Amino acid sequence: INPRLASGDAGLGLNFRRMREEFLGKMTVVYCIQPLPWCNGNIFKKFPGLWRLYLTDETRPGRFKLVKESASRLAGDDLDDVVMKEFRPKGSDGEEAEAGPLEKVFGVVASLQRFANSLK
Repeated sequence: INPRLASGDAGLGLNFRRMREEFLGKMTVVYCIQPLPWCNGNIFKKFPGLWRLYLTDETRPGRFKLVKESASRLAGDDLDDVVMKEFRPKGSDGEEAEAGPLEKVFGVVASLQRFANSLK
């Protein structure tokens, strides 16, 4: 489906966009590898399996480690949260270290931005 036709510039309106969304909504992703260069990772899916997020493994160069599996595709804020949690420093016992005051402020600001975006 040509996205330029669905934009409304060509005179096709809301009904065409609804038909397009219904048509694309019935499709199932069978295989997907989406590189994430901003965090040196990728999202992978092979039908009928789950969506998987892999990030580079610091201990084994050139390898990836499985970070999270989910039934739905990770994107946007959810993806950012998982990646930031993985990059957060770990304590000596392997547990997540306590977030510093600056990180807490950034977390509050991010939460407020999500709330504001949900109101749109």
